Amino acid sequence: GASVTVFRAKIEKSMPRKRGAAAAGYDKALETFHKNVLAAVERHVDFEKIKCFIVAGPGFAKDSFVKYMDLEASRRNLRSVIENRSRIIEVHASTAFKGAIREVLEAPAVMSQIKNTKAATEVRALDDFFEMLAAQPERAFYGPAHVFAAHELAAIQRL
Repeated sequence: GASVTVFRAKIEKSMPRKRGAAAAGYDKALETFHKNVLAAVERHVDFEKIKCFIVAGPGFAKDSFVKYMDLEASRRNLRSVIENRSRIIEVHASTAFKGAIREVLEAPAVMSQIKNTKAATEVRALDDFFEMLAAQPERAFYGPAHVFAAHELAAIQRL
């Protein structure tokens, strides 16, 4: 394919419960998680090369991180974050796992930022494919043999 998704960092942190005896450790664990994510952003995100930086997640997780990032950027004078704050987009996602990437890329706030990029083109192509598959399931072929046969018949509209 023409594009590749690369994981630059995977940040995991076990989080104590918000209530009960472990509640005291929750805020500290959240602070550590935010600190680790911000360190990964500083290390791996080059704002000169990207159109936007998307912070997505369920509930208040994204809001909590963005608030932390803004405070730390001000406190530590992180010029790259401060100067590019308008390109940092918060988007709701139903889950924090990879499956939510398509949901995030289809959000109107994101689409307006990435409308002329390869990612937007791929999202539109995938949407067109799913619409065609729903309307005309007989047009979908799976596997190399079927694709080669369709190619021989010049029956491939888009690959």
